[in-house]
Amino acid sequence: MKRIILITTLLLLTTAIAFAGENLVDFEETSIPVANEIFREIRKDVENLTPRYITIADGDTSPDMVGMQPITVFTTSSNTGATAITTFDNVTEGQIIILIGGSAANSSTLADGAVFFLTANFTAGLNDSLILYYNGSVFIQLSVANN
Repeated sequence: MKRIILITTLLLLTTAIAFAGENLVDFEETSIPVANEIFREIRKDVENLTPRYITIADGDTSPDMVGMQPITVFTTSSNTGATAITTFDNVTEGQIIILIGGSAANSSTLADGAVFFLTANFTAGLNDSLILYYNGSVFIQLSVANN
């Protein structure tokens, strides 16, 4: 009977985490220590997967990923001149970058080649998006949408 209660508690805690998402800050301790520990570990995983949203500065050709989450959402700025993103600095293997075009004026571009493995050159026009995966040496296109 105790085992069934523990499993049910864990399922309820996991469901609560899935619905809480980034708003998960604290939780109420249960009388089951192992459930509390599992909840803490799951909460840590959820917090680590919550995307970070960053606006790329005007003219930035190599946005910095220091301290970023495994999934980072970048929005481009309205650049004052043509801006080609040549790389992302300080990326770790396995990170996913979601790039969203924030302006139609002087849109940032990425070129298919040695750094970015794309189906074609990409121009981040307003509301366009590109999803990249970093495998430790190159950025691989997972998805693209020209809106």
